[in-house]
Amino acid sequence: TVFGGQPTKPDYRDVPCAVFSIPPLSVVGLSEQQALEETKSDVLVYTSSFNPMKNSIS
Repeated sequence: TVFGGQPTKPDYRDVPCAVFSIPPLSVVGLSEQQALEETKSDVLVYTSSFNPMKNSIS
C-alpha cells in the first residue's frame, strides 16, 4: 500500500452503487438481511429521498 508499506486487501463493503433510472435507486453497505445475519442484534435502517433540481424547477 501507499501508506505504511504493508500489503492489504481492499474493503469493498461500503462502496456505493447507483442506478440512474426513474425512479433513481442507490445503495451503500449491507442489506438489512445481511446486517441482521452479521450482528445478531437490532439494526437501524436509514432511507431517504432525493429531489434533483433539474426536475423540480420548470
